[in-house]
Amino acid sequence: MAVAQQAFGQWGEFFGRERGDIMERAAQILQRRLPEFVAMEVEQIGRPCREMAAQLARAPEWFSYFGSLARTHEDTVPPFGRSHLH
Repeated sequence: MAVAQQAFGQWGEFFGRERGDIMERAAQILQRRLPEFVAMEVEQIGRPCREMAAQLARAPEWFSYFGSLARTHEDTVPPFGRSHLH
């Protein structure tokens, strides 16, 4: 926990775009190091390499997706009237 806290600072104090940038960077690192993580997981749990590669390949996508959400989330709902969506 201490290392993560030091690396990321006070996550709750970051603006959405800063969180999004961090999560996008994590996605890039995960993508680049995916073969290492697949090998570690196969060694640790004995799952077939093909299955593990397919499962872990989605992790960078999720980090990127939630990073995008963090960049666009404003924590407010605009006060649109009913006719706005018609």
